[in-house]
Amino acid sequence: MKKKKLNLGETLKVGGAEVTVTTAEFVQSDNEYSTPEKGNILKVSYKFKNNGEERFLATDDIFNLTVDNETQKNFFGMDDTNDGFSEFLNTNNTVSGYTYFDVPDAEEYKAEMNFDPHLETYKADWIIKKSDIS
Repeated sequence: MKKKKLNLGETLKVGGAEVTVTTAEFVQSDNEYSTPEKGNILKVSYKFKNNGEERFLATDDIFNLTVDNETQKNFFGMDDTNDGFSEFLNTNNTVSGYTYFDVPDAEEYKAEMNFDPHLETYKADWIIKKSDIS
């Protein structure tokens, strides 16, 4: 299957699921003892909806964030304990969540998805332009 390219906020419909990278925003560390190595913390938010007959696992683990094809590390230095998610979604249910990444200053970031809800893998890239980041 060919990898799809989407813009921030666009929804991908695959395998009975709707997946959206909804927003991206630069945030400050909420922990005085933890600072990002690369200078910035990017909070990326996602939304999943199950339109299919079978439940599937919606998780932030299916996403990597890259800059110029280099994978960026998650930023675990926040005091926020609600980041990351892993939920089984039944038919017609939705879940939203977010993760933090330690990133350099760049004109473009890419949220890369490898999603296999029902033993078939779907791949997509959401392009996050610096101008789209709040």
